[in-house]
This record gives sequence, C-alpha cells and structure tokens, in this order.
Amino acid sequence: MQVVESAPLLSDMQDVATNFVSGVLLVLQRPFEKGNRLRVHAGSTVLEGEVQSIELRYIVLKPEDQSTIMIPASIVYANPVVVLKQ
Repeated sequence: MQVVESAPLLSDMQDVATNFVSGVLLVLQRPFEKGNRLRVHAGSTVLEGEVQSIELRYIVLKPEDQSTIMIPASIVYANPVVVLKQ
C-alpha cells in the first residue's frame, strides 16, 4: 500500500528534477537573455512575450497585455523557441 501512495510523490519529484536540469542547461547555453522577445511553441499552444527572468525551474515572460507567464524550463527546453527580438 505504501508504494501506491508514494507514486504521485515520485512523479512530482521527477517533474521538479526535469525542470531544474532543463533550467541549468538553458542558463549555461544562453539561447536567449532578459529583454529578448520569445515565441514558445508548446504543443498546440503558442506563448509569446518579453523575457523578464530566467530561473532554474521556469522562464518568466511578459506578453503585450502586461500579464505574467511562468513557463516551466522543461517546456522551453524541449519545444521550438523563436527569438523575435534581441
């Protein structure tokens, strides 16, 4: 019974680790920087905005409507990203 209860925790820990490793790779590779305008293709969703910060687990974008979008680093790392403005 304990194995069944710990399965969601292990899945959550894997997501955190994946986001962290992806964030480290993005910080080291620097494919974009703060102030760049990005378009991130995440499946059928397209997210676009100016990079406000690059954290180890997520990227913060500010779209034209001035809201805030926090995208997990693993999504940014694993999907096509277009740098629109440098």
